[in-house]
Order: sequence, then structure tokens, then C-alpha cells
Amino acid sequence: MLGKAAFYFGFIFFSLDVVSVTLKPLAQNPVFVEVLSRSTTPFMGALVGMVIIAIVQSSSITTGLSILLVQQNILPATAAIPIVIGANIGTTALVASIKMQKTARRVAVANLCFNMFGVLLFLPFLGWFAAKVVESAGDPGMAVAWAQLIFNAVMTLAVLLLLRIFQRHLERFDASEERA
Repeated sequence: MLGKAAFYFGFIFFSLDVVSVTLKPLAQNPVFVEVLSRSTTPFMGALVGMVIIAIVQSSSITTGLSILLVQQNILPATAAIPIVIGANIGTTALVASIKMQKTARRVAVANLCFNMFGVLLFLPFLGWFAAKVVESAGDPGMAVAWAQLIFNAVMTLAVLLLLRIFQRHLERFDASEERA
């Protein structure tokens, strides 16, 4: 079991290295550069992150790609952070739960609601947040990773504090779904 986990963990890093080599020519592609340049506003960056996650179905890959783009000076860290935060919305859980039991679909919807709430909560402060994390981290690639960690830590704390309210809304959603 431990060997399997180590293999998959290593495979992720190997894949990111392969992607890193592949991304270098994209820096010369005007369409790619144009799309990335539009992600410099927090809203557009979050939107780009949502689109990327819908395509690749992995926030880890989206975060890894964003860090690689920052390290290769293709994307500024202040633009990568909104992409990574927007990628938290994701559709992976929804897609995975399609053919599962009702409880699994409910958990997937709860996960989507939780992540949408987080992104909407951060969105008004995303530009300021990105600038502060980049300033504090020193290394732009590390700033992207720290921003992802901080976002998830803050959202976990928020959900723990607001769990009763969140539970009531999910129960109402569940009751309305059973009536339909």
C-alpha cells in the first residue's frame, strides 16, 4: 500500500516535469499568451481556473500547472493565484458521483456549494490577497502554493464555524429534492 502511494506521488511529479518541458513552446503562442493575460483580473482569473478544472478534472494538476507557468515566467503569480482559487470550484466530484448513490450525489453537491461559497467569499479580496501572498512568500511559485493552502485552511475553518447553517441549507435542499 505504501509503495503504491509513493509510486503515484512520484508519477504526479514526473508528469508535471513532462508538462513543464511541453509548456515552454506555449510561451511563444500568441493565443495562449492572450488567454493568460486576460486572467490578470481576479474575476477573469477565477473564471479561467473554473474552465481549466472543467477540462482537466484535477485541482492538483491545475495548481501544478499554474506554479510551472509562474516559474517559467509565462504567468505572474498574482494572475496564477486567482486561477488556482477559481479551480477550487471544480466539477470533479459532480462528475464522479453521477452513477453513484443518492448520498454520494448529495456530498458532491455539498462540496460544490462549499467551494463556490469560498471562491465568492474570496473574490472581492482576491487581488489584494494575491499581492500580499506574493509579497510575503518571496518566491512566486511558492506564493501560488501558499495561496492555495491558505484558501483551503480559511475555508475549512469557515465551514467548521458555519456547519449548522450549512447543514440546514443542505437538509432543505434534500427535502425539496424528495418532494420533486
